Amino acid sequence: MDNKERALDIYLLGIGGTGMGAFAGLLQRKGHRVCGSDSAVYSPMKEKLREWNIPYRTPYDTNNLPANCDLAIIGNVIRKDNQEALSIIERKWSFDSFPSALNRLFLQDAIPVVVVGTHGKTTCSALLAHTFFSAGLDPGFLIGGILINFGESFRVAKKPMSPFVVEGDEYDTAYFDKRPKFVHYDPQYLLLTSLEFDHGDIYRDLNAVIEAFAGLLKTLTANNTLIINDSDPNIKEALLRSKCSAKIFSYGQDSDYVASHCIFDETGLHFTVRFRGRDLGAIFLPLFGEHNLSNALGCYAILHQYGLSHEAIKQGFHHFLSTKRRLEQRQNNIGRIVIDDFAHHPSAVKETIKAMRQKYPRHKLAAIFEPRSATSCMKVFESRYKEAFIGADYVLLAPVGRALPQQDRLNTEEIAKHLSSCGQKARAFASYEDLRVELSKIDKDHVLLFMSNGDFHGLLNDMDKALT
Repeated sequence: MDNKERALDIYLLGIGGTGMGAFAGLLQRKGHRVCGSDSAVYSPMKEKLREWNIPYRTPYDTNNLPANCDLAIIGNVIRKDNQEALSIIERKWSFDSFPSALNRLFLQDAIPVVVVGTHGKTTCSALLAHTFFSAGLDPGFLIGGILINFGESFRVAKKPMSPFVVEGDEYDTAYFDKRPKFVHYDPQYLLLTSLEFDHGDIYRDLNAVIEAFAGLLKTLTANNTLIINDSDPNIKEALLRSKCSAKIFSYGQDSDYVASHCIFDETGLHFTVRFRGRDLGAIFLPLFGEHNLSNALGCYAILHQYGLSHEAIKQGFHHFLSTKRRLEQRQNNIGRIVIDDFAHHPSAVKETIKAMRQKYPRHKLAAIFEPRSATSCMKVFESRYKEAFIGADYVLLAPVGRALPQQDRLNTEEIAKHLSSCGQKARAFASYEDLRVELSKIDKDHVLLFMSNGDFHGLLNDMDKALT
């Protein structure tokens, strides 16, 4: 911590969330005194908070509040009638949202490099942070996944005005600020990967999502650099609505940055980068799938515009180990290959299955899917899920994880019925125990691909044991 700064006593409401927990770790690493509360704290954040020696209490109760507090940070899971939140207001404590506090305490003394979009935020943010570090630029970062190269999801830069990489989530900020989180980050460099309808619990339709992104682009000036995926029509629409005045560079086909001579094999991605018709050089990245080729090209573009040489980018990409829960391979004690992936939007499910076909071309593929996020539980996506699983040899659908009215709720039985009618083996399960039994029967020549933003009610955490 700089000598001009003083350590703060900071209290986090909702500390058990992935983002809030990592932010607690970042704050403590900066030198602040941190504690917090939540309704409950589960793995892996439970173990990480213990590892960082950050105290917390559960459930919410006014008795949890510390005697001294310079700043309370209120997560977006907190409702306005939360008893601790009400008590903080009564005590006239200073309070803020997570994204606003991140900007105030970290980004204002850095060069914010922000990744936004429906898909690819975590992978792109991780690849950018790793490559900046590999090139010796001392980045800070806060990312919604654990970077395998670092073993953490955050880092504090040692020098002022270093790059700080952050995911720009379009979800709302807090009960007292319903704007998207990404409006708080004031990006110097912004990468926009993709734009689809998502977060149906807060956005009424695709138009509302486009408007939110257009609002972000509208804030950019000629001093900012914007990198866009030129193959996405919704991005083009958001850009058109925003009348954005930033320096804009595109990637994709017939764009400023183009990937040529692409080879997809069992080792990863091999391609050559062309910038406005000029070959910049060859790249290897140990990731899989066409979606990660697009992610890599977008990251290359932003790093190149930041000023990194091709050789520096090449070296960073070559040694990138990805993040946990992004096609993360786990092998249990009977030699079965188990893959853990965060995919839950139908587009992400489709691309993840295609990537698995690249990585494991000689195996059969069992796709095990848990509808748990707000998006994946909604009936509006049902027809798209019927297409997303094409490419898997066996599709196993876990119980729907949210209580919704029947007319609004995803019908996994209908999805399984449709896939079966198309000649594909598929089943929907009413219980996790039934799913566990079925998994134990699957031939060992199958790769088990688990896709969820959850943990299948603990089933995934048992994958290091034999399924018997």
